[in-house]
Amino acid sequence: MKKGSDSKKVKPLLFLIYTLYETVLNNFKDFNLQNLKPATNLIFHIQPKNKSILDINGFPIEAKPNHVFSFSENGSNEIGAIWFISKLNGYKKSELGMFADIAYRYLRQNFSDEYYVNPTFCTAVDVYNGLEVNYEAIRSGNIPTLIENTIFEIKKTQ
Repeated sequence: MKKGSDSKKVKPLLFLIYTLYETVLNNFKDFNLQNLKPATNLIFHIQPKNKSILDINGFPIEAKPNHVFSFSENGSNEIGAIWFISKLNGYKKSELGMFADIAYRYLRQNFSDEYYVNPTFCTAVDVYNGLEVNYEAIRSGNIPTLIENTIFEIKKTQ
């Protein structure tokens, strides 16, 4: 393979990456990150890698939120998580809901002995299109719960 032909392949790829970064930055220009966390002091937690696998209906799901944080509010010790995710052309809100659902389950499995898992602060953020969904939206019925049906469909193909 000629060296020049490699260059012809790399340039379009670099342009695509640049365009994606530019899209993400433009979408977050006016994004209010303050909505993702409570307006109080936060303690960020290290997430043990050996506790990242959830068993949902007999199907292993890896939960890796970017930030897990605890805080005190009105004398209550609470915990939340933020999961930044992305895919080309972005996620729908219902798809984002699956990540918020998994983050909520992850916190319940690993932190609920010490903390109240606050559904308002279990948030998935699509960095491509700037959408966000928290578990409270699922709990209140504004966003559908898709994880069980998705796992069922995956299991049918195996």
